[in-house]
Amino acid sequence: MKQTAIGFVLKGYPRVSETFIAQEIYLLEQQGFQIEILSMRKAREPERQPIVSLIKAPVTYIPEYIWAEWGTVLKENLRTLRLHPVRYLRYLTVALTRTVVQRDDSPIKRFLQAGWLISKKNLGTDRSPIHHLHSHFAHTPTELTWYMSRVAGLKYSISAHAKDIYTISEKELVERINSSEFIMTCTSYNHEFMQKLPAVQPQKVHKVYHGINLESFKPTFAKSYSTEELSRFVSVGRLVEKKGYDVIFTALQALKKDGVKFSYDIYGAGEMKKELLALREQLNLETEIQFHYTATHPQIIERFNQGGIFICGSKLTASGDRDGIPNTVAEAMSMELPVIATNVSGIPELITHGSDGLLIAEKDPVQLTQALKDLLQNTEKARSLGLAARQKVAQVFDSSNLINNCSRLLGPYR
Repeated sequence: MKQTAIGFVLKGYPRVSETFIAQEIYLLEQQGFQIEILSMRKAREPERQPIVSLIKAPVTYIPEYIWAEWGTVLKENLRTLRLHPVRYLRYLTVALTRTVVQRDDSPIKRFLQAGWLISKKNLGTDRSPIHHLHSHFAHTPTELTWYMSRVAGLKYSISAHAKDIYTISEKELVERINSSEFIMTCTSYNHEFMQKLPAVQPQKVHKVYHGINLESFKPTFAKSYSTEELSRFVSVGRLVEKKGYDVIFTALQALKKDGVKFSYDIYGAGEMKKELLALREQLNLETEIQFHYTATHPQIIERFNQGGIFICGSKLTASGDRDGIPNTVAEAMSMELPVIATNVSGIPELITHGSDGLLIAEKDPVQLTQALKDLLQNTEKARSLGLAARQKVAQVFDSSNLINNCSRLLGPYR
């Protein structure tokens, strides 16, 4: 019997900030799934998470810049035209029409990328092991997957996360959901939103938490939860608007003015680097705030073992961008750090306020300052929250258990 595979369509691979995708692929492989990775771009950072080296799936990189590689794109699209002439011409017309109507070249770009990949991987023919497509993120990767599915005659499914759900039109999202076999999303918040979309087929929407590796993220040093230890604050997350670093910095400035001694480590890189460096200087926090930029799991685990308070300042942006349940929050909780996080999106699904963490309103530096003071002044409360946090993650966010929900959905298409 010929071995078949599922083609995972990703925006980029590997990405340090998307370890949850690599973890999912690895755990599915451990269950016997054959996977091929179809990536829209190569890695943009040199660092690699350790789990990437354990993945067996071959990777195909799609031309990222269509016009710079027009020769190979044209050649492979002509071959796809010969393979699937009727569907190719039908959806070429769709892509051209949408490009004109939307005044956006994304539809024709994704169509041409789809044509290139269909030819390269012989999609829709007996020569290809890939017989099902699964895209991560409902925006660009699923737009590409939709064209591949339509032209090659393959079924597809989706994993949706956060920004990708809320920064495309509801019409586009509904079309992609209804055309798919199913869509899974990582929070109840997202699940409820998509099930209520006008004209959506709600039975296709499923909630599947990612979870984290509890064996990797477990404390190896006992924490003292002393005021001195707790005053070493830490965050892990990309330097982007939705992470709320500007609000955190404002809260820390107030803390400093009140005479509180602390340090704050930030692990993550991103587009707001220069802006945040300037804000740190403006608020006179250059001594307290240290940027460590991109870091891998071993580095993060080493830092979490040193203790402190984990701060998550997630917020909703004007564009609709937001977090789901940041895995970094669960990782900090698993390492028994007391966590202060905003009550945005799916975060309250993981943290019960006052039981295994503290929840505050988004964009409210005053609440954050007060929450930090509360834990610094009540070290036994911080200890209780930290110990309960790991128990909570073990109960509801263990990837070794949660992967079964994913495999049950993908199982019929393996």
